[in-house]
Amino acid sequence: MWKLLNERLPTDDVLCIMGFYLPSKCGFCNNLESLHHTLLKCEFSKAIWRFFEGLFDVHYAGDSYLQHYLSSWSINSGSTLLGVMHKLIIPPTMCWNLWKSRNKLKYEDIISTRQQVIAHVVADLKPCFPSFPREFS
Repeated sequence: MWKLLNERLPTDDVLCIMGFYLPSKCGFCNNLESLHHTLLKCEFSKAIWRFFEGLFDVHYAGDSYLQHYLSSWSINSGSTLLGVMHKLIIPPTMCWNLWKSRNKLKYEDIISTRQQVIAHVVADLKPCFPSFPREFS
C-alpha cells in the first residue's frame, strides 16, 4: 500500500519520469496508463469499484485522486467490525487484485474479466471475514 499511496508502482507514467520512455497504454482500455487511471478511472476498474460500493453502500462524489477515493471508504465505514473491514481490508484487496490483473495482462497476456477480478477479491476477503456476506457463496 505504501507504494500505491506514494505513487511508486511502476506504471507507464512513473517509468517515464524515471527516464524509461515506453509506449503508454492501459491494458484494460487502451488509454494512457497511470496509477490513478488503471486502478480507479478506467471503465474496467470503475465497474469493479461500483460493484463493491453498491454492496457496502459506499458513496463517493469527490475528485479523481486515488488517495481521496480510498479515504472515502474510511469516512463512510464507521467504527463497527464491518466498518473496520471497509477501511482496512476491502480497498487494499481491490487495489491488489486490479494490480495483479494489470500485470497478468501486461506480462503474460492473460486477460481477466470483471467477474474474475470480483471473484478474486471475494476469495481474498473470505479468510478475513468467513461469514461475510452470504451473497458470495
